[in-house]
Amino acid sequence: MTKAMPLALIGCLVAGMGYACSRVAFRNTATETNLRQPATALETQYGGVVAKAEDDAGVDPPVPGCGTSGCGTNGPWLGDNIRFQTLHLSPDKENEAHLSILDFRDSEGNPLTIDVQRDQLMGIRQATHQVLTGPDLAGAQLLLGHPGAKSAHGAMTYVLTLEKVSYAEYWARCRGCDDAKNQFPVYEFSVSGNNGPNTKLCAPTPGKHTPTVIEDSDGGDAVNLYGDAVIFRGDFYDDKTHTVSTTVTPDNADLFNITCFGTAISKLHLLRHTSASQVNPEDRQNPTVEDRQTMLRLLTADYCGNGSSFTEERMPLKLAFNSRIYSLWDSAKYSMNDAGSMEALWTPDGAMCIGTPRLLRSSSPRWHDLTVDRIRQMCHAVGKKTDAPSPALEDCSKLNVDVRRNWFTNGNYAISGNPK
Repeated sequence: MTKAMPLALIGCLVAGMGYACSRVAFRNTATETNLRQPATALETQYGGVVAKAEDDAGVDPPVPGCGTSGCGTNGPWLGDNIRFQTLHLSPDKENEAHLSILDFRDSEGNPLTIDVQRDQLMGIRQATHQVLTGPDLAGAQLLLGHPGAKSAHGAMTYVLTLEKVSYAEYWARCRGCDDAKNQFPVYEFSVSGNNGPNTKLCAPTPGKHTPTVIEDSDGGDAVNLYGDAVIFRGDFYDDKTHTVSTTVTPDNADLFNITCFGTAISKLHLLRHTSASQVNPEDRQNPTVEDRQTMLRLLTADYCGNGSSFTEERMPLKLAFNSRIYSLWDSAKYSMNDAGSMEALWTPDGAMCIGTPRLLRSSSPRWHDLTVDRIRQMCHAVGKKTDAPSPALEDCSKLNVDVRRNWFTNGNYAISGNPK
């Protein structure tokens, strides 16, 4: 074990960012993401917020009670309704959960100054100015807390230990690039908190992380869970509206994203639809902000373009996007060449047209009477004019496009499909 910061730890180690906690069984949080929208016609019809979980295409299915991993666009979850996907570099600024980085130490307890450049977490030793990145940061610890006590959780603190830094391949490759430019850093964290068995983050990465049982500070059993996260700067997200921005303001200038594997935001990074994932940030052929927003709407099945999601946990998906720089690896399991039917064409405003919605494949009784017409009615109820002259939410077969041809001939940037 690495040297811990002074803190009353109640043994609950994280999974990369999104985990269950000591002596607490996994909870099914597919209905607990922070994508809560105002009551809509579809909410009334189906008794809840429209599909709070987002797809798990291209990765192994999440475990039950996946927390925020694979269940929304948000990032880590610390229990007690404390959810967040960003942190500020400055200790004087709090994120959306009123959390700040109160301290940062290397594995030997030496103080570090934190920085994030693109998708590289950096620790600068204050005594020597030595910069630690990648595997050299193993064992480093972040102390999170509420210095201003602006919420009821003001006394709660959390220690995030960086257990390991490794490198993995993006799901989309840069044509002609060497292997190093097709890889990104993966951060494996553990977490301990002083709020007892409510401490949670995202779920452990399926097939990789196995819970272990240790004795906690009270002599009881505590479950240690591990998982993976991505960290990057340059893009800002609105969970409620599924919009993307790169506009820097005084409030967000030092903000960085920290998101669990399986969340929509992490998938945007793996699909190279973030500023930090670009090989050459100045290349005008990089995916634009509008392209990135299009992909966010696709991943969350936001047909209406207002932040409502028509999807659920463990729903595989096929897709393609119209990039001149990047193409999907076959290993990403997303390829439209393997699709059995087309779902939708996508723009920054949502779906241009609908074929076979992914939820029609669901076995959940909740969606047994969901139809394309009901989706159109819901979108119409929240402001999207389905009777407009444009092909918004028309039947995709009327646009001379199908699962095998003419994917990008209608002004759309992306297409999604259903597996065979």
